[in-house]
Amino acid sequence: MIPALIFALQVSSMPEIHEYPASTQDSVSIEAIVTLPALNPAQRYLMGQALTLAVQRTQEYGSRDVLRVLKTGTRFRLYQAADHLRIGLTVEPKDLGTGLSLLRSVMTKPSFLEDTIKAKKSSVKDPWQPAYNGFSTMEVGLNQPDILQIWQGIMRPKNISVAVGGNFTANDPTEKWTTTWRGWNPPLETALPLKYPPKQIDLGNPVPLLIFDSKPIKLTRDNMPLYFLAANALGVGKESILWQIAREEMGLSYRQESFLLPTDEGWRFRIAFATDDQGVKPETIAKLREKIRASCAALTQADLDHAIGLGKGYLKNSIPTMPLILGIGSAVTNDPNDQLYLRHYWLSKFGFVWSADSLYGQMQTAKLEDLKKLLLQLVDQSDVHVL
Repeated sequence: MIPALIFALQVSSMPEIHEYPASTQDSVSIEAIVTLPALNPAQRYLMGQALTLAVQRTQEYGSRDVLRVLKTGTRFRLYQAADHLRIGLTVEPKDLGTGLSLLRSVMTKPSFLEDTIKAKKSSVKDPWQPAYNGFSTMEVGLNQPDILQIWQGIMRPKNISVAVGGNFTANDPTEKWTTTWRGWNPPLETALPLKYPPKQIDLGNPVPLLIFDSKPIKLTRDNMPLYFLAANALGVGKESILWQIAREEMGLSYRQESFLLPTDEGWRFRIAFATDDQGVKPETIAKLREKIRASCAALTQADLDHAIGLGKGYLKNSIPTMPLILGIGSAVTNDPNDQLYLRHYWLSKFGFVWSADSLYGQMQTAKLEDLKKLLLQLVDQSDVHVL
């Protein structure tokens, strides 16, 4: 009776796992979503560093062991979004159990070596990357206690949800996941480090990024297709409104996009421009908004059909221009790993399963006036800021 009770308590502290068998795949994808609380910019930086370091080696798997577990030619898929961490890996079917064990080891027994931490202080910055971030970050000094404290504070079973997809026998992942967590006792919960970070010094981005952010959006099964079409019409490709106005007509941007992404305050529709000092002047911004608004109001059925066609391209024909910025620092693709991640994220965050077929079908029934109304609302009510 007592052993059974102990086992039940251990299982109750095990992160949930979901299975998506696909016998047509020649490998197994494992995707973990770790829900994040509100973090300040210093904690964001610390979390990103911890994420990178945790997968290099653990107390149970050395760096060479990690490489042996991963499918040849692959590596961990890592990303920090505003509301979650993504930790993904691909293994051969025969290595499913070891892959799940490695993931558990990364979460519970990382090896944050002091010399490795020091080596990770510098990084190369992509000028466009801040546009894809739904949060702010600031560099702070790194040390082993802070890295370990934030990792242990976030890696609680209640925050973790794992999906396994690919070539395996049903229930096998669940059994192996249960086995690898057996006997683990979570450390006591403590406050996250750097609760009161030093004052942030704004050094600016090498390339000014002009951002139009919508108010927080509650995405639902019904309104999602229209938001996708709005992003397609506004900022995807050379036929888009943003290309024609910001690049061709006004000459103030060499890169411009519109997309949906999670932020610290919830999901937002973002319009982003890589510009220069002239592009961020108030009079230029006002003129840009006015021109975008006029183009949105003048959309035709042909423009709607074009936006639907783009939707078919990325949803049905594997063209990676989907306007979702989630877990790879760019648009989500039709790669099996991304699709498993997207499916699992969607179910955990929105309560229904992601379906490309359903979404495309809803796009085809969209009305032009509804699209124009939404676009005008997004342009008129967006908050403008510069990164």
